[in-house]
Amino acid sequence: MKGLRNTAKGVVEILDLDMPACTDDSMLVKNKYSGISNGTERNVLIGGSYWSGVYPDYFSYQPVGEVIEVGKNIKNFKVGDMVYAGTTPGHVEYHLVKETDIVVKLPEGFDMEEAALLGMCGVGFHVAVRGEVKPYDKVLVMGAGLIGLFAMQGALAHGAEVSIADIDDTRLDYAKKLGADYIYNTSTKEGRDTVNARGPYDVVFEITGADQVMDFVFGTGINDRAGAESASRILGFKSRVVLCAGRTDVRYNFNEAEAKELSVLHNTHFTVEDLKCVIRLMEKGVIKIRPLIKTVVSFNECIPVFNTLRDNPNSLMGCVIKF
Repeated sequence: MKGLRNTAKGVVEILDLDMPACTDDSMLVKNKYSGISNGTERNVLIGGSYWSGVYPDYFSYQPVGEVIEVGKNIKNFKVGDMVYAGTTPGHVEYHLVKETDIVVKLPEGFDMEEAALLGMCGVGFHVAVRGEVKPYDKVLVMGAGLIGLFAMQGALAHGAEVSIADIDDTRLDYAKKLGADYIYNTSTKEGRDTVNARGPYDVVFEITGADQVMDFVFGTGINDRAGAESASRILGFKSRVVLCAGRTDVRYNFNEAEAKELSVLHNTHFTVEDLKCVIRLMEKGVIKIRPLIKTVVSFNECIPVFNTLRDNPNSLMGCVIKF
């Protein structure tokens, strides 16, 4: 079978890989679509966070396909089912899934291109769950990439007032169209002052992975680092901060966190329950993926997309590979 692998730093190639064999406890899925997780996959591609340290390497978690064979111990799925699996086989033609994996059967007639970004949407939704967002909360999302836009929609689905900040007007335009209450371009001091002035926020999602954003959120306590321009009003007493971005080390103003009794939470993947909620909310039109899909490319022609991801990542939004 064919599959994508990072064969060197910054290099993605289509390779011949071994065909997986179905076992008693697994099902064989023929992939139809596979979504690119822009931030995670770029980090692996350039040797950053999530990279194993050796090549060839790969990391993707958004395969969508048809079950074509089931093991004798599979109880809840059958041949012909269309499934999304939060497994990490890379972008490949076939892969194995177990019932104990994060896997959901997709409703009949569900948009399979949208399904290929269910993982990123699930991550964003789980950010809102981790932040225990309530209808009367003021939420600030730092970063309007795909995960930030899905986290924003998750917070809106919980009934909160949601502000979102980014340095890219195009991304902020997506946010406004998807229902953000307030948008802020924080590339300027005026923009940073404006988002600061609307604080404090009950919940902050930090999805950029940038040190200067951590300084902005937590305040000026780390005076030897750039980016702290004025005392932060972002966080109030017992605010909750959810961190969702790949990085090795995190530094923040501990005195600020201690004085305000902040909750600093970490977010990882998503659950089957998250995916089922997202699917239900998508069917009701509450959460939208389709407006964020900007690139659908055939498997045999997808290498240039990864070159763009490496060299000009901000030009991409939702990217889906079709097998």
